[in-house]
Amino acid sequence: MSFPKTVIGVTSKPKSVTWTNTGTATLNIFSIAASGDFAISNNTCGATVSAGASCAVSVTFTPTAKGSRQGNLTFNDNAPGRPQIVALVGTGTAIKLTPSSLNLGTVTVGNSSSPQTITVTNVSNATVTFTSIGVAGLNPADFPITSNTCGPTLAGGASCTLGIRFKPIATGIRNGTLQVKDNGGGSPQTAALKGTGT
Repeated sequence: MSFPKTVIGVTSKPKSVTWTNTGTATLNIFSIAASGDFAISNNTCGATVSAGASCAVSVTFTPTAKGSRQGNLTFNDNAPGRPQIVALVGTGTAIKLTPSSLNLGTVTVGNSSSPQTITVTNVSNATVTFTSIGVAGLNPADFPITSNTCGPTLAGGASCTLGIRFKPIATGIRNGTLQVKDNGGGSPQTAALKGTGT
């Protein structure tokens, strides 16, 4: 079971595993446990599960370090082939973008909006090195980065800012994606950019 990229120390939304007794007899569950950076957030399974019945276990992911993180959800019971194991995978990232999306409003073609700011924060204790910072997506030229306080590296616990304007070159809904490429895990970090040209 794969979890989305998550900032170190932040807990993901839960994902659910359904446990089904496909046999003809009641099964006894001795324990259910999650390992690594994963935790059980809800468990509808009791001590026994009747034949043909199901129960569900919800799991969350809270990365403690950058990069790929792995664990297991282990069901210990009296079924043949026990225990039943579900592999858990997620990616931790040290870099957090705030906000994760910007709507820069409606602007006449050829004009420019006021800048809005995205804050880049290194939530880890280690320095992160940036490879590149730019705008990609469907209409990248419509979203110039007009200010950048981020140097080539960002110390642990530090923040920097990116100022972005919307300068549409055509009418209609325009979309871009801010991409921050780095060695902080799960690169690139992204923020959605949107505006409407008139």
